[in-house]
Amino acid sequence: MNTKYIVPILAIVLIVSVSGCTGMEFPGLKNLFGTGTSAIEESADIITIDKIDVIPTPPITAENEFSLSYILKNQDTKQSINNVIVKLYNWGICSPNAALFTPEGWTLDKGIYYKNFEELVPLQGEGIEWSFNAPNNNKIGNIEADCPIKWEVDYVFSAMTHDDFAVISRERQREFDRSGQAWEGTDSDQRVGIGPVKVYFDWKTPMPLQSNSSIQFSLQVADRGTGIYPAVEAKSMKLKIPASWIAGLSEEDKAGPCNGKFQAEGTTSSAGSGTGSNINANVILATEDGYVVYENVNDITLIKRESPEIICRFKAPDLDGAGLPEQSYFVTANITDYTYKMTADETVSIKPSV
Repeated sequence: MNTKYIVPILAIVLIVSVSGCTGMEFPGLKNLFGTGTSAIEESADIITIDKIDVIPTPPITAENEFSLSYILKNQDTKQSINNVIVKLYNWGICSPNAALFTPEGWTLDKGIYYKNFEELVPLQGEGIEWSFNAPNNNKIGNIEADCPIKWEVDYVFSAMTHDDFAVISRERQREFDRSGQAWEGTDSDQRVGIGPVKVYFDWKTPMPLQSNSSIQFSLQVADRGTGIYPAVEAKSMKLKIPASWIAGLSEEDKAGPCNGKFQAEGTTSSAGSGTGSNINANVILATEDGYVVYENVNDITLIKRESPEIICRFKAPDLDGAGLPEQSYFVTANITDYTYKMTADETVSIKPSV
């Protein structure tokens, strides 16, 4: 890279990092730092594990008791999180003080202590404290040792993303061309909802698109949290597409327009009665308020916390035939009731007694 660009680029990066903006895009930097984004994302952190503390301060003398505590918190300001499950599954050569666990609502099953918090309301924090016994001198051979204490927090949440896309008629485009004016519509920011699992649209066709032209975009799922989310389970991810985007597709593409990765809900082989939109005489696709709903056929695996891009192709409606100069459309993608796993650990040093 030419060194004369380094200082201004670093200055821009510093401004962005200080301002904390996530919806800003600098087209000139795309080739330097990868593909830009115009997405506004809400926080990835919903359930957090804060203020981990060990009392007394380690190292702990052999045969003595000690406690580990932390705050389990729902950081969302709007919604409750139900059925948050904490699992304590490892404590090394130390041992839990079982007499104190049971009265606090912990259940021991197959060597794992469980506790279910039925509901964490917005901004609610729960203090958790575990009591342990350090091993004796014989067990550690009169030399210092460590007790790796590990636990897991599981909860169920849903991901939501929505974006819009504009289509103009060919006649309106000709009017722009003849007048020498450019289209002045608004490309609104993509909105990516709160939670560790995110879904992103990446539009491959620029906006505005002319009527009857191909619409192409990709879907990608990413884990932006601090836990573990290995795959999107089959039929848990929904894609809602305007029904008018389907009319110009072939029979096969109507049922599965995303390279076969998604399939339309309610697809039938022939026209007939019942709920649905008869987009073609041979295929009925179920609709919700004018949208066709697709779902992922198989699991979508995340590799290094991101899924491969899934390419989807549709066709813009005929606005000229409908007498419409311009139309904006809304698309959504969501993953319902996924289970997210957060792991945490604290190593406690043990020293032999004199």
